[in-house]
Amino acid sequence: KINSKKFLLNYKNFEIFKYILKIYNAKKNIIITNSHLKNHIPKYNNTELFFVKKNNSMFQTILESSKLFNNYKKYLLTSCDCHGEFNLNELQKISKKNIDLCMFGFQFTNLQKNLNNAHTQIMLKNNMVSNIKVKAKFDKNLLGHAGFFWINSNKVFSYLEDFLRSKYYKSLEREIIIDDYFRFIINNKLINASFIKLKNYIHIGSLVEYQEYEYWQKYFK
Repeated sequence: KINSKKFLLNYKNFEIFKYILKIYNAKKNIIITNSHLKNHIPKYNNTELFFVKKNNSMFQTILESSKLFNNYKKYLLTSCDCHGEFNLNELQKISKKNIDLCMFGFQFTNLQKNLNNAHTQIMLKNNMVSNIKVKAKFDKNLLGHAGFFWINSNKVFSYLEDFLRSKYYKSLEREIIIDDYFRFIINNKLINASFIKLKNYIHIGSLVEYQEYEYWQKYFK
């Protein structure tokens, strides 16, 4: 039976959020989630919990916990449903440079190409992110935008109020996502953003993708 709470989905014999925390092996973990899930999150070593009001938007969660982010720099911000392999030495080099944000790009799988839901894609110039196409039609020349980021400077989330006042924000007639915010601050040259290409990117973003994962797991047994 598939659990309706995505972070509790079984992935490689772990609840998926525990698997993600395990592979990144950070010195400190902070889980930010909706307050109505307070009694559903299992305890995990070296982990603090931060609760926000119930919502269905990662951007709204970021907005409500922005004061928390202002206390930190040089950290990985990730969703509960995705991970990918990358060269740690490459990230360490980026973290020492005057770069505010590192995004992670991936090559689309055949399943992702054929799903009806559009993906965010990153546009590159001189090894830097020059623009973001949010929920756009698949473009074979672009990398997909993975659901996690390396925050190298605490100024990354200092433009939230500017974004809320912007024409771009007011023009959106769909759910606002974190990709919209990153598009705004990159297009307005408020930050600079680098990228790393991932290997073996996994994203359990929908029921279809989880069923596909389960099918191939059983097939290769």
